[in-house]
Amino acid sequence: MEAGMEEIICLRSVDEGLAWLEQTLPSVIVVDYHLSDGASFSILELAKKRGIPCVVHSAVPMPDDVDRSLIDGMPWLDKPSDPKIFVETVLSARSGQAGS
Repeated sequence: MEAGMEEIICLRSVDEGLAWLEQTLPSVIVVDYHLSDGASFSILELAKKRGIPCVVHSAVPMPDDVDRSLIDGMPWLDKPSDPKIFVETVLSARSGQAGS
């Protein structure tokens, strides 16, 4: 792929995301705040525990009650985002250069 990703997997729910992450070690994940079955914090917790870089990409601005320690080091991009900035952010997260 143009941005250097070999494979892109799209999942719609927290349950699908958790099941997939328990079996897979991706180089980076992009997570929406709201998925079909709720907020994605359990996905972010599991990814952080496993050392998987994350980018949150959401139409919802970061809520005030978000546990900042959970998302420390995870960029939060608002939708819509500039495609170039999105790709740069994901690639930076993957290489360990991202910040929140």
